[in-house]
Amino acid sequence: WPGRPWCHVGIVVHAGAMHDEPGLEGTAHFLEHLVSENLGDTSKRDLEDLFASWGGTVRLGNTWYGKTSYGFSVPNDPSIVRRALGLIGRMVIRPALGRHMEKERAIILAEYHQRFPFAFMAETAWRGKRMVHAGHWPERFLRALGAPESITKIGMDDCQKFGVERYVPANMQLVFVSGSPTGEIFDLVRQSVFGMAEAGERTPVAVPLAEAPVPQET
Repeated sequence: WPGRPWCHVGIVVHAGAMHDEPGLEGTAHFLEHLVSENLGDTSKRDLEDLFASWGGTVRLGNTWYGKTSYGFSVPNDPSIVRRALGLIGRMVIRPALGRHMEKERAIILAEYHQRFPFAFMAETAWRGKRMVHAGHWPERFLRALGAPESITKIGMDDCQKFGVERYVPANMQLVFVSGSPTGEIFDLVRQSVFGMAEAGERTPVAVPLAEAPVPQET
């Protein structure tokens, strides 16, 4: 959009809950919680305050089944966009983890129990999932954040492994809505950590089912 005074950027990591290993459902979501807590001397609050001081905002993660997304909105000033790309790139590309594991685990478990405060609510939802999705990956999830049994099993090594394999430039997509010419945007990306020539590959695109079996009656 030529002449617009702002720049909105979305960073899509093509990895989500459907890529969690069986028994470790919730790993992708757990990693999303950790990446913004492991920026060295920069806290999550510091990062949010910095973007606010520029007159913008930062979105520190949302996990769904096929993707995890981050993003920011800032004034359309190349120097600010460059700094923002650097900060978010340092956060999401092969993230270095090591802090706040148990704090985030408690937060995630609280998220689950907020959604399913009574056991019968989860039990009813599980019955439907397993009847409708029998034999396919969705039967392992009520929500992308996993379930208490799997959330409590996830360790730092599991999150680190997921990040090393999936959080690489080749498996990310950047979406810009900006007032700058496309060529200038490409230059900014090439000069950033997202433009690095780094090992990694794109997660294969899921193939839709040609037909689905009729759910069992009960």
